Amino acid sequence: MDRQQHIEQATRSGFVAAKSSAGRSLASVLRVMKLPSPQTALIGAGLVLAAFAAVYVWRRGVFGAASDIGRAAINAVDGVVTGAQEQISETIGITPPSLTITDTDKCSEYAGQYGWLSASERCSAGALAGAALKGKTYYGNEGRR
Repeated sequence: MDRQQHIEQATRSGFVAAKSSAGRSLASVLRVMKLPSPQTALIGAGLVLAAFAAVYVWRRGVFGAASDIGRAAINAVDGVVTGAQEQISETIGITPPSLTITDTDKCSEYAGQYGWLSASERCSAGALAGAALKGKTYYGNEGRR
């Protein structure tokens, strides 16, 4: 089989380079190829997804897969709630929960460096009360051993 016959056979089967040595352009090659319709592509993607899901359930077991799906759903809802809480905090001008200090020692150190008023905005209520009842305020690493 010579080179021209190989190119013609590849053209009929749909495997052709962008420009063949016979002088065919990409547009003429694409007219020869049969591309799937969007519905066929969606059905194929759904079948592949169903196959992956079946293998996943087979490997993890029904209860393991259900547990993973439930955990993913809870994490998605938690992410939405946390994101909303962060945005609301930012909008009204208070410290978002991700930046709130919850450790008593760190809150005490923050109060020593920036003052109790600033610490009352930045620390959680429990950490601020613990730091206030703790007594001595640290300004850094002094006094700790």
